[in-house]
Amino acid sequence: MKSMRKILADFKAIPDILFFQPLELSDLEHIFSIKNIHIHASYKEFLIITNGLSAYGNYFRLYGISPNHDMNLFTWNDYERWRFAWSPVLDNYFCFGETAWGDQYAYQIDINGYLSKEIYILEAHTMNIEMKYDSLEDFLEQEFRENAINPFDESIYRLRQKLGDIALEDHLVQSPSPLLTEHETNDSIQKMRASIAMIINGDIYTQLNTREPEGKMLSKLEPYTDEKGRARVRFLFKKD
Repeated sequence: MKSMRKILADFKAIPDILFFQPLELSDLEHIFSIKNIHIHASYKEFLIITNGLSAYGNYFRLYGISPNHDMNLFTWNDYERWRFAWSPVLDNYFCFGETAWGDQYAYQIDINGYLSKEIYILEAHTMNIEMKYDSLEDFLEQEFRENAINPFDESIYRLRQKLGDIALEDHLVQSPSPLLTEHETNDSIQKMRASIAMIINGDIYTQLNTREPEGKMLSKLEPYTDEKGRARVRFLFKKD
């Protein structure tokens, strides 16, 4: 297995990978200790060398620790930002990156704050495990690097040609949600703020997995704003 330093050195030769500002070891350890999160050596080395990565016009991102940027490890894992809509599905995961679709790159995290060595890719609309890698090094070499050069998802190539690069704060969303239609088409793709997209995905998934009220059937999906000012969606029902 290549070392982390060698993997990242090779990444610098890939035009579509952008490195973020590296961290000092003392700063990294201080921040994670405050959050009571315990990271393993390879992830620590990754953050020291590059405090996050983005690739392929921000269609693939690994977040770092940057208090000056709204998208970082701790803002993204803030329960009230979007994860509340996925509770308890994501309660045992620490999300450290994602695709523009919202597929999450995640570690499992135990009750004492220790991260797993394994990396999980969680599908954006269900949070089902799509792929598992035994280490961060394997994930970077076999998943992130390959997507930076030639994405596994061919629709990403076509959408980048059509939409160009996207902001770290944005996701690509299909309307209606793939959970609500059997027909997927790139013609219905739009950009949306990442946290809003993840809340809506969670709302739809949760309600689809909740039993319909007796004697009623799904009528439509209604947007609304909750008591904390967050964009949400809810199902409305009508009598059979």
